[in-house]
Amino acid sequence: MIRGISVRCFICRLLFVAVFCYPVTAFTQTDVELSFTFDGRLFDNVGNPNNTASATFRFVIMDPGGTCLLYQESQSGIDLSNADPNEVGRFSLKVGSPIGSPKRSGPDPANAMGTIFSNLTSSSIPSIAPCASGYTPTSGASRLLRVYVDDGVSGEQQLSPDYVLSSVPSAFVAQTLQGIPPSQIIQFLGSVNQTNVEALTSRVGSLSALGDGISTAYVKSDGTNWAPAAAINMNGQNITNLPAPSAGDQAVNKTYSDGKFGGMDLNLAGLADGQSVRWNNAMTRWEVYTPSVATGTVTSVMTGTGLTGGPITTTGTINVDVGTGPNQIVQLSGSSELPAVSAVNLTNLNASNLASGTVDKDRLPATFNGFSVIGSGINMSSQSITNLATPVAPNDGANKTYVDTIASLLVQKSGDTMTGPLNMSTNTISGVAAPTNPDHAVNKAYSDGKLGGQNLFTTGVVDGQALRWSTGNSRWEPYTPSGGGGTVTSVGAGVGLTGGPITTSGVLNVNTGTGPNQIVQLNGSGELPGVSAPNLLNLNATNVTTGTLNKDRLPATLNGFSVTGSGINMGSQSITNLAAPVGGSDAANRSYVDLADSNRVLKTGDSMTGPLNMSTNNISGVATPTNPDHAANKGYVDTAIGSYVLKSGDSMSGPLNMGTNIISGVTTPTNPDHATNKSYVDALVGAIPSCSGAQKLQITGGPPYTWSCVTDNTSPTGLAGGDLSGTYPNPTVSRIQGRIVSTNIPSTDQVLKYNGAQWQPQSLPWLESGGDLYRSTGNVGIGNASPSYKLDVSGTGRFTGDLSTSSKLGVGGPPDALAPLKVTGSAVDLVQIQGTSTTAGINFRSSASGTGNQIYINNSNNYYIRTDGGIRMRIFDSDGTTEVEKLRVLGNADMNTTNRIINTADPVAPQDVATKNYVDNENKFIGARYMMSSNPNIPNGTWTRVNFDQMDYDIGGNVTTGAGWVFTAPKTGFYRVAVNLQFVDPIAAGSGADLKFFWANGTRQVSIAGRWGETISFYPVLTGSTTVRMNAGDTAYFEFLHDDPGSYQIDGANEYTFCSIDFAGP
Repeated sequence: MIRGISVRCFICRLLFVAVFCYPVTAFTQTDVELSFTFDGRLFDNVGNPNNTASATFRFVIMDPGGTCLLYQESQSGIDLSNADPNEVGRFSLKVGSPIGSPKRSGPDPANAMGTIFSNLTSSSIPSIAPCASGYTPTSGASRLLRVYVDDGVSGEQQLSPDYVLSSVPSAFVAQTLQGIPPSQIIQFLGSVNQTNVEALTSRVGSLSALGDGISTAYVKSDGTNWAPAAAINMNGQNITNLPAPSAGDQAVNKTYSDGKFGGMDLNLAGLADGQSVRWNNAMTRWEVYTPSVATGTVTSVMTGTGLTGGPITTTGTINVDVGTGPNQIVQLSGSSELPAVSAVNLTNLNASNLASGTVDKDRLPATFNGFSVIGSGINMSSQSITNLATPVAPNDGANKTYVDTIASLLVQKSGDTMTGPLNMSTNTISGVAAPTNPDHAVNKAYSDGKLGGQNLFTTGVVDGQALRWSTGNSRWEPYTPSGGGGTVTSVGAGVGLTGGPITTSGVLNVNTGTGPNQIVQLNGSGELPGVSAPNLLNLNATNVTTGTLNKDRLPATLNGFSVTGSGINMGSQSITNLAAPVGGSDAANRSYVDLADSNRVLKTGDSMTGPLNMSTNNISGVATPTNPDHAANKGYVDTAIGSYVLKSGDSMSGPLNMGTNIISGVTTPTNPDHATNKSYVDALVGAIPSCSGAQKLQITGGPPYTWSCVTDNTSPTGLAGGDLSGTYPNPTVSRIQGRIVSTNIPSTDQVLKYNGAQWQPQSLPWLESGGDLYRSTGNVGIGNASPSYKLDVSGTGRFTGDLSTSSKLGVGGPPDALAPLKVTGSAVDLVQIQGTSTTAGINFRSSASGTGNQIYINNSNNYYIRTDGGIRMRIFDSDGTTEVEKLRVLGNADMNTTNRIINTADPVAPQDVATKNYVDNENKFIGARYMMSSNPNIPNGTWTRVNFDQMDYDIGGNVTTGAGWVFTAPKTGFYRVAVNLQFVDPIAAGSGADLKFFWANGTRQVSIAGRWGETISFYPVLTGSTTVRMNAGDTAYFEFLHDDPGSYQIDGANEYTFCSIDFAGP
């Protein structure tokens, strides 16, 4: 057992100072070197200093409640041995370490020391192991230091009580501020001032929004918040990390632009002066080459179908024979429209492209979109044209609300603002317009269609062709360099052609397209492209096979009816002048419907005016009838039928009460369970005569039976048979169950008993009197044929009532002459009592009343000894007269809070019970703390007693208060003395001060605190400590001396001025 320890803690009161900090959290939490010294002296369980050469100390710092572990470290190998007897057991250890230190052990939560001692609420400890409850510090809160020591002999033991680590009033230099190191505090340095900081923090909202990614003032790094409504001025900067484009409207990067030509790969390796580029079909790319000198071989160019101007043998122009005459080529007008030509042969016309004019009513089909025009009316065919509903299926028509809703979620082509992020990552930018300024981003179409900023034409390029500039077309064009010569030196491109003039080699092409003055070319399906055709004549409406006819193209009147509403939707309009229907598919007018309705039965209820012939049909849905004239449904009838017997045969499910009625028509039965009729019974029983007087009814034969009346005056004669003997009418029982019955006459209380040969009267072994059963002589054996006792039971017996004996009782053997009860045997429990009541047990009472001296053991394993008049319990030796110490208790002895163990000797062995005298002398005084009740003045130049006249705590009253304050040592040993004085006035420069501690009744002294030659600010503090040895009864006190010109005033009436004296050990 580790018994005594004296502790000096240099950081037992930590500094907590409140300062003003701006709410800026842009700092990194770092650990702080914050530690304190824990020293003292360790004793063993008999009061000797512990001299182990390798002790282990474990320090645990807890929250004030002792439930949250904040820090843990272990220090092993601490040598407590020493050659000096006065130093044996002494130690001085530094507690505290940075995060990750090997000193930290076990469940240390890895908190920084600054966090452990910080009382800022922001330094709260989360609710995780080993602090399941979590901890949020409060201003001025203390900490608990819990110390465990393992001396290698007694095992690890906890020192008690815990040590309180609380705050100190001030410090000249503080390592932390509420646990925050200086590196984490914003300081006003240089040009930083309050105004500058306020200007910085005034934009906290904008900066927070920018940091949180929700600011709308800037484009985010992922590309969101970007919806340009106009050209973006890059201000000479680059767009970086742009991927290669995949669509024509996407921006291109430099790698793509430099390595592509017309959208195809471009290889400029080995480019030299005068070289050009041409297409390499095998490599699928453009490559550089050196053009050869042309030696053309073309001598004549003829003009074929659709062309004019040939033949050309030197120079000339070939034109397309455009016009609207027979066999001429149709050329679009300056407005990109077909000229006025007959289109009677055009097929697959799209009615959606009819943008003007009115379709003749004869061109309309008989039926479209589910309604038919028959005669002079409109047949809706049970369909309605109403306000269009919101579409559900993909092919449903969309109303304006649906389209507007969808449109509001999409970006308008004319320009719009994104409402969500657009992250480009490595995706392309599409929809980029062709650049107009040098600093504009270019799209793929521009890059593919330009070479050096000039138009590039690559249609029809083939292997071996090169590019050359065409001034006439203002573009780069592919061509095949020729090697021969001819007489044609120039071929021009006239109306409808492109590619001329050709002076060496080239290709003339018809200028096809849908633009102004271009030639219309049918597509691969033989169809005209999408061009305006307002001038087409003689169109055949039968050939309109796709699209929807605009309502404005319909004539105002169709076969004599007018649409006065808006379009096909009739709104609230009526179809008037509708003739009565004739055919089955004709629309019905109101008169026809009203007349038909008057001849029909209403669903809501009606009356028939004639019979209803159902033929072979059913009437369904008929309710269960409630009135007699109601029609009955099948369920009602089936239920009713189920309650009756069918004529064809049925089974009764209950009794049949005929009342006074008869069942007639019953046939003669053939099976045993058949009902019988009267004829069957009469024939079976026969006629029964009426007998009178002494006659008896006699039945013979049968069935059928014969009944007769007879007179019988005979009596039985002869010997009685069976177990009877004698003759009628008084036979005698001669046998029972075939055994002979004795003829002996029994006496009173005898019974018949079989003796193996016969039944004979015998007396019972038990006598009965007044309800009592007894016998006068002999022993009774139960399970024992040869009883040795009046009652000899072999086996288990049971009593459900009381068992009373007036003599000795032996259990497990014969009784003892000196003991009313003797229990013998070899079992573990000689006597075992199992009761269900909490008071069930064994009581040994010595008084007649049963409430005097007693020994009581109950079923809760409690043992009670009760005596009258305070008589003590005595334990005697085997002779019954000599008292000895032979009481050993295994477990706790409960003295019930008010009882004592008295007349014990002072302990000798470690396991002995300690007396009050021993405890008072050894452990009464542990420590004391004293304070002041006033602010005393200390004059200069005079040793003045420091009067601690107020007890903070003092176990045992070891201090004399008043002006002559002294401390009286309660016992001999070492005492740890500490003092802390705070002064009201500053100390003048050059002045000195000295604080001494006097002990041994003032014969010995030591200076424990002093300061000279310093100028101290307001509320200076003088502190010091020492350890001295005092004998029991010695007095001790403090005196103070200073040479300041004035007097010092101690700031005594507060918690910062105090002294403490702790008993360290003998």
